[in-house]
Amino acid sequence: MESPAVVAVAIIQRGATFLIAKDRFDGLWEFPCWEAEQDEDLQACLGEKIKEELGIDVIVESEFSMIRYSHDAGGVMHLHSFLCQLIAGEPQSLVYADAQWVEIGDFAKYEFDPFDIPIVRQLEFKFGGTVPAFFGGTKDQCLAACRMVIETLRKSFRVRGIPEDKAELSCPRCERRIGVATDDALPEKMMYHELVGCALKHPCN
Repeated sequence: MESPAVVAVAIIQRGATFLIAKDRFDGLWEFPCWEAEQDEDLQACLGEKIKEELGIDVIVESEFSMIRYSHDAGGVMHLHSFLCQLIAGEPQSLVYADAQWVEIGDFAKYEFDPFDIPIVRQLEFKFGGTVPAFFGGTKDQCLAACRMVIETLRKSFRVRGIPEDKAELSCPRCERRIGVATDDALPEKMMYHELVGCALKHPCN
């Protein structure tokens, strides 16, 4: 079985802004990224590539997300994104057509590479006050709804004698595992899944 391509994505922050770059070939915007070698340290890879190709120094922090893509030909790509903080320097367009610092509220003004759209949605959810319009309501309202659903499930598990640490929640549409019922972060994971894992494949009518 062919090994998946592994891509490391840099979500570089400077205050309330994020760095996006314009591809020289298709003109689409993206978060700076590089394909890594198998078993390569992704965080170390990112730090070196950002310095080499953008001319800035950053601290590579925790992994933000991992998105798995597959296509009909059988290929698989794992997109690992990491939050990074700018230390010094101003981005240089050494390999990109352009690079800009953008606030989350202005993401909609840019045409992003389709692979990066899930990351855009996650950033809007985590750092913005609202979720995409097709879900309706604010971020807090959507999270409150998720918490109500999960608490109802937990009560049902207790009544049926099902150990909550063994009860897993899966998406009814794509059947992907979201998490265990006892996980306090499950509401956030549900929202992430709706925004990233499922919404693009099963959009609301």
